[in-house]
Amino acid sequence: MYKNLLDANDADLALVIGENPKKASSMYQRAKYIHEFKEYDDWAEALDQINGTSWRKTIYPYVNVTPNPKKYWSFFLGGVGQIGGSGAIHFMARYYVEQLINKEHLLEKYDRFIVTRSDHYYMCKHDLSLYDNKYIWIPKHEDYFGICDRHVMANSTIIMKVLDVLPHLINNVEQYNPELRRGYFKYMDPESFLKYYWQKQGILPWIRRANRCQFTVKSNEDKTRGSTGVGHSIDENIQSLGLTIKYTPEFYATECHCKKGWAYSSANW
Repeated sequence: MYKNLLDANDADLALVIGENPKKASSMYQRAKYIHEFKEYDDWAEALDQINGTSWRKTIYPYVNVTPNPKKYWSFFLGGVGQIGGSGAIHFMARYYVEQLINKEHLLEKYDRFIVTRSDHYYMCKHDLSLYDNKYIWIPKHEDYFGICDRHVMANSTIIMKVLDVLPHLINNVEQYNPELRRGYFKYMDPESFLKYYWQKQGILPWIRRANRCQFTVKSNEDKTRGSTGVGHSIDENIQSLGLTIKYTPEFYATECHCKKGWAYSSANW
């Protein structure tokens, strides 16, 4: 990330991360802005921060809180109660990014924002000059019948709307009541919920897709609610770093772009 994203674009780092008393990551030293948030056993408590507990009556009764026989949950609320996955954690992290932007008046200081993951490995230079700043840029692939939620580039005029996914649902639930009551939310994962929200907000026409420069990794010590990784054998460099590739399609798409200069073609996972 440092070499191929931050240094390559003369970019500042804002770190939004769960509380960690050890603060062992070098990102703490690199970051210009830091916002730590509490880690919850039940992320319903975090959602209560947005607008109180009303969502527990207006939204929660209309989602799958336990898997049905086909193991479909409302994964967009993953981390709430017994719902699997980490959807709610992901969207709350975006909410905390919004808070940091407001607190530090970042909309007045920067004209472009990249909201990404700290566990992304950048195989090659992520050159922002290639991407027209009037559009919202999302990496290709990993859409899961919605749109990839792991990395987004957007300008300062639209970034808050891009991030305001779960708060908008909670604060404007009357706009979502028809879909809620028809059971539309029972089978939503984070990617499909993100696409649904962006469509509702008129954002989708501004979306463009970027070739992948990055893929997600984990160390043996990392905890995860999603993929545990595919092992070291795919890439010797990743093996030498003691890391595991989490999503094979991400890696192959990145390798195709960075090493071969052509796009990786695959189905919608």
